[in-house]
Amino acid sequence: MKSRFPIVMLLLVTALATSVCQKSEPDVGQLEELPKDIADNLQRVPNSDVLISITLVAAPSPLPTPGKPNGPIFARACSETQNYLVQVLYPVTVCSRPDLAPASTFMATAPPSTGGPATTGTVKSFKLSAFLGQRFTNPFFCQTRSGPWLATIVRNIQCNEATSCVMVIMGVPSCPACPAFLWGGANCQVSNRPTQVQFIDPVFEQGNPSLSPCSSKTNCGGSNPTSSPIHPTD
Repeated sequence: MKSRFPIVMLLLVTALATSVCQKSEPDVGQLEELPKDIADNLQRVPNSDVLISITLVAAPSPLPTPGKPNGPIFARACSETQNYLVQVLYPVTVCSRPDLAPASTFMATAPPSTGGPATTGTVKSFKLSAFLGQRFTNPFFCQTRSGPWLATIVRNIQCNEATSCVMVIMGVPSCPACPAFLWGGANCQVSNRPTQVQFIDPVFEQGNPSLSPCSSKTNCGGSNPTSSPIHPTD
């Protein structure tokens, strides 16, 4: 499983490059207007006529810290950082001029799963007649897709055992508002995950964890590192 990440990333880049070559002329005038709650979140990709709107994510709550133990204080030998890859469903809207490549070409969904039934996200099309008070002569073509998208999760276990996960959704290049999700809890890569996102398991480890010593007595490098035991602090 650990060797899949380079292959998956290559497929992602290939999918995006191929889709840019597929140009179509949607009948924008016959579409419904983009809902206001989506339009209000639109942001322009720098130096382009491409607009992206992503559902807002509430600011993350402070991560819980372990309570003070009653007995001796223990610490991990090493802190750990581990990368994971997962597929998710989450709504993303892209708008562009109808004479450009269609909006879908600016989004690269995840490659088909190699095992189990494929998951298909929803797709809806709209028109955008104005943006920031400027009315367009020709409305923009907008498309809302839920994915599935590839997402990276980085899990960090600190020396005091506090564990946190940060996730970033990929597949939408130059996104000025792609949210980063932050949450905590043991095994957070598979538990206590944000409810705004639908996860498509399994979650794949990417390489070996990165280790950092928690004290001068700990060996976290070299060919024979001390990985994760705990020991009393001085």
